[in-house]
Amino acid sequence: MRLIILNGTKRRRDMGRTIFQYLGDMFDLPKDFRVTLHFVHCSNSAGTCMSSGPKAFRIEISDRSDVETTIRLLVHEFTHLMQTLVNKCITDAAGVTYYNGKRYSKKYINPECIEYWYAPWEIDARGMENTIIDLITYRLNICPAYLTWHNCGSLITALKGNRVRK
Repeated sequence: MRLIILNGTKRRRDMGRTIFQYLGDMFDLPKDFRVTLHFVHCSNSAGTCMSSGPKAFRIEISDRSDVETTIRLLVHEFTHLMQTLVNKCITDAAGVTYYNGKRYSKKYINPECIEYWYAPWEIDARGMENTIIDLITYRLNICPAYLTWHNCGSLITALKGNRVRK
């Protein structure tokens, strides 16, 4: 994976790079894709993942979030990247989404609609957020809820030292 990071503080960029490398190793993803991670200045704590070409993705994450929320957003959007990369979740030019081959209407991609929150790709991404937070909390013995951007270096170091070994 080729990772380009735009904007954000050094800590945010380090966190993004470390989380993405950790997940890439964990899921043994192919190396021939590109990700642009862009920390954007916005008032909400949202993130987005979109394809920006063949084997190219753009992920945008709010630069206003605390450490735990940033980890959750990074993991959530990386999960969508993986879903697309392995053709598990595909949205066609007409905006129709297919997940595991099943067709879903446009209302499933609109966060204003209740159906969005029950879309299987969103449930999958939220589940991965919780799994990684649990991994950090229990396996690494670090509670992300108590981390600040000032002291999150211990988490970054722990993640770098606990890469997945096959």
